[in-house]
Amino acid sequence: MPNGGHTSDQEWKEIRAFFDRIDVTLNTFAERYGLFIDKYYHDAADWTFRFGHPKEGNGQIQVSKKGSDRVNLYLCWYRDDYDRFTRSLKLDSVNDVEITGPDLSRALSKSLETILGWPENDWSQVESDYTKEEFQNVGPKYSVPKNAGGS
Repeated sequence: MPNGGHTSDQEWKEIRAFFDRIDVTLNTFAERYGLFIDKYYHDAADWTFRFGHPKEGNGQIQVSKKGSDRVNLYLCWYRDDYDRFTRSLKLDSVNDVEITGPDLSRALSKSLETILGWPENDWSQVESDYTKEEFQNVGPKYSVPKNAGGS
């Protein structure tokens, strides 16, 4: 489902060519930790790694194309409280990561470590616009990353 952007066929060729240049790094990272890859979610120029957070809820790292040789990483951990009908989120970002050399792989691993290390109840925002049924139907359950270390 598109987010409303109007990306031409030529732009999509360029986006796919960009991610083809880093797909080995991205796929290796996902395989190493057992993460689900969501490619071009809502027709956006990004790949998102999704996983169940060991402290409950779900986490994700969104790899967003920035120019011809860089990405921004958007980190998120969210937890739904069905009894209070709220979603709590912790958000952060890592900007201007070079896609060549070891920088991207290191940044991805560090981002996962960061998300898994966030303390509980240190949320960036709390939303309460959902019903219990909407929460339960938001999406699939993801597995906790393997080889994550820590808690």
